[in-house]
Amino acid sequence: MHRSGTSAVAAALSALGYDAGSPTAHMAADLGNPDGYFEVREIADLDDEILAILGGRWDAPPALPDGWENDPALTPWVRRAMTARATRLPGERWLLKDPRVSLLLPLWRRAVLDRCVAVLV
Repeated sequence: MHRSGTSAVAAALSALGYDAGSPTAHMAADLGNPDGYFEVREIADLDDEILAILGGRWDAPPALPDGWENDPALTPWVRRAMTARATRLPGERWLLKDPRVSLLLPLWRRAVLDRCVAVLV
């Protein structure tokens, strides 16, 4: 996922009117990506937390059984994901950019009531 152009695509979608969240809530630009990441820090941190609960990390994904996202034990994190999306990306047309979503898409689809489209880069 590194250096794959996801930030450039997120910047383009943002320029087209998709709400990528407040720049003050984004991960800070750094030497690895001086133009910025377009990733909301709170959502990336939540995704890291969920991955840890599931026994993995972004660079060591957990093995997940079919239907894992429906485990009742994950309900608090689904609710937190719903709240984070609504709070940080309140627009009608929003953009959730975090490479960890590629690992957690079933949970995020549940959190946004399956009203989303995944853009793969």
